[in-house]
Amino acid sequence: MKWKVNTMQSKPAEPIVAMELKIRLIQVKPSVSRTILVPTTLRYRQLHELIQIAFGWENAHLHEFQLQQISTTRSLMDVLLNAQPEGEIDEENDMVYPEILNGSLTYTYDFGEDWKHKVELGKVYTSAELVRHDLPLCIRGRGNNMLEDGFEEPGAPYSRDNINRQFYYWRMRNAK
Repeated sequence: MKWKVNTMQSKPAEPIVAMELKIRLIQVKPSVSRTILVPTTLRYRQLHELIQIAFGWENAHLHEFQLQQISTTRSLMDVLLNAQPEGEIDEENDMVYPEILNGSLTYTYDFGEDWKHKVELGKVYTSAELVRHDLPLCIRGRGNNMLEDGFEEPGAPYSRDNINRQFYYWRMRNAK
């Protein structure tokens, strides 16, 4: 009996280089959402900055990320001692991907107004699948920005072009 041997070598899988993040303001009617395409090397601090741009916020308030049981809030003692509690998100060094593979995360901005955003992972992309490599990029959205200190008041209308222009400036400031 002859055995057939597979001489075809399988290609190694291409690495994932970009991810689609679907970001939605929770408890706001009509709904306000943005979908952005970002590199998988994105850190939480950078995601905070991009959410600020995408929703027209001014970065004038505190914020927090929560991923399942992990949170970025720190006690005053931890801050004073510059300690990093075990299991806490380090916004400067921790990357959003692959942590977001375990489920969505919540981004809270301005603890007075309590703007909660649900961040979910959409599609992931290899380099070959990307049409554009100039990330970040806003690919869709809906709903007006909300005024930073006025829960009932709508702000500027959603404009993908304006967001992408601001993302371009952000990318230029952060280019290495």
